[in-house]
This record gives sequence, C-alpha cells and structure tokens, in this order.
Amino acid sequence: MYIIPAYFNALMIRTKEAIWRLVKERAFHLDVNYDRSIKDSIQAGFYHHFNKKITDENFPDCQREHGVKTISVRLFNFRHLGYWADTSEIIIRFSERKCRPASLRELLAFGEKKPNQQRKFRIVELFSIWADPLPNYDLPAGTQWTASLAGGAERRRLDLSGFNNIWNPDTRFLAVLK
Repeated sequence: MYIIPAYFNALMIRTKEAIWRLVKERAFHLDVNYDRSIKDSIQAGFYHHFNKKITDENFPDCQREHGVKTISVRLFNFRHLGYWADTSEIIIRFSERKCRPASLRELLAFGEKKPNQQRKFRIVELFSIWADPLPNYDLPAGTQWTASLAGGAERRRLDLSGFNNIWNPDTRFLAVLK
C-alpha cells in the first residue's frame, strides 16, 4: 500500500533532476556588458529596425550590475500548456525552473551573439519594463512595455511588446539560469 507513493516520489525526483539537466544542456552562455549603453548595444546587434522608444532613459538599468559578466540563458516556450499563457504565469514557471526573466541588456547580448534565433520566432524579455506616459496604439497612457526580438528571413527587429499580455504559444522567452 505504501510502495506506490514512495515509487512515485522517487520517480518525480528523478524526473525533476532529468528536466534540470536538460535545461542546463540547452543553455547558451553569453558575455553581457552591463556598462554598455542600450544605443551601443543596438548598434552592435545590427538590427534592420528598432523601436526608437528603446533607450537608456526609458529602460534604466535596474539590475545594478556592472562590468562584463558571463551568464547562462535559455529560451523557453510554453506550447505544451495547450493555451495562451499570461505574463504572471510565465514568471511563476521560470521560478519553478530555477530561472529568472532576462533583462533588456541580456536580450540585446543574446541578439548580438545569436542573430538567427529571432528569425525563427519572437523572443521576449520580461525583466525590463517601461510604462509609456502617452496613449499609444489605442492603448491608455501608462501601458507597460517590454522589449522583444523578431524578424524573418530578410530582416531582424528590436521592438516593444505589451508586458501584461496573453502570449502566443510560439513566443519564446529568454530566461537566465540561477
């Protein structure tokens, strides 16, 4: 009678360990220069188009990181959920996987090192948020925005995405492994 719960408990522990190994295996290692301006990072990324509202003034460095640091990042998507997930649910799932959302500077470093990834799917960071003081695209003033990389075969874009969003299952989210 008690063998089944013990068996499932051991199975769950082994499954979590296997999933964590898989997460680490699919990680990218990036050198992020936290002292470089957003403008310089955008230029280093060679984007065909970038949203002019993505600036140091609108996205100040809230991480208080300095210098060049090597981090491990991973792209997550939540297609397996079978529905469109909202931002808060995605952040909760990051913490379950021992990750945190990537910042704008980390997203820009990823776009610079892995430029072809954004040609396949939209990549979003969920750490750096900007509240637009003006109404925009039929949205009220104070709408929160975050940065995203997107593109196609011909072009690469750095753009804004609504932070309080219900996300398409094909969207990828950049997370930093703790």
